[in-house]
Amino acid sequence: MQRSIIQLFRILISILFVFSAISKILSLSFFDGLVGELFLGNQYYDRPAEFYWIQIFTRLIIAGELLLAVAILHNFLLKQLVLPIIQVMLIAFTMHLTYM
Repeated sequence: MQRSIIQLFRILISILFVFSAISKILSLSFFDGLVGELFLGNQYYDRPAEFYWIQIFTRLIIAGELLLAVAILHNFLLKQLVLPIIQVMLIAFTMHLTYM
């Protein structure tokens, strides 16, 4: 019984990460602008060279979310690697939303 509850929570967290990544993909330019404004300031669109790296960074964030969504469903290095990365990512997103 307890094992099935744990598996259910892992599936729900995985769905949450997939939903988050898909919502960022659907509004990719808006997400790029938010991250660009966070790191480069309000005039981020005047600095295309730096904004290029912001775009790469946002795509890596989205890919990382999708990778974590799949990784949490597997048992390989779950407690040693996957769960600490998920905790750091959730803390970082919470701090970002608090800042915004």
